[in-house]
Amino acid sequence: MINTLNPKEEAIPMDINKIKTMFDNAPEENVKISDLIVDAGTQVRCKLDSQSVENYAAAMTEGKTKDFPAIKVVALTESVSMPDGSTIEAGAYVLADGFHRIESALKAKLAAFHARIVKGTLEDAKYFAMSANADHGKQLASKDYQNAIKELYSLNSSWCKHGKQKEIAQLFGCSTKTVERALKVVKAEIKAEAFKMFEA
Repeated sequence: MINTLNPKEEAIPMDINKIKTMFDNAPEENVKISDLIVDAGTQVRCKLDSQSVENYAAAMTEGKTKDFPAIKVVALTESVSMPDGSTIEAGAYVLADGFHRIESALKAKLAAFHARIVKGTLEDAKYFAMSANADHGKQLASKDYQNAIKELYSLNSSWCKHGKQKEIAQLFGCSTKTVERALKVVKAEIKAEAFKMFEA
């Protein structure tokens, strides 16, 4: 995984700039949509926007697929055991950015899509997915930011422990106010869950 953390320092557990630029030098190539893994936990959004999918699919059907940015794919350098007991093998193509485009491509009956592919870990893919919508695509909703923060904490608890609101905002490409609002909701949910466990 991309990581510049000095174990003796209390810092964020990765290099944000390296994550955000990890696809910059990757050439575009076509990838079969059937080869993509879209359920590896890299989807930050709670749900896709159906109208965006319809609009994108219509444009793709009209032959405007190349007008869309390339999707971003991480070719895993190591196998990963998933919570459901399944395993994603090394070399698998995990979608990190482009969920609306791929759903639209399927609707438009496309077999392949242009992509930028880099080697990395599932954590790399998840971190990049959190930053992907800062520059393009449909803006994340409040619940999407909350979902991203929960995933961030599950990747490394130091994000929560050290209260890195500015760094989280930099990763997400949003304001610190947006992060603070999402954090407030997430912490309230965690506290409520803790009370439920205590009462049980």
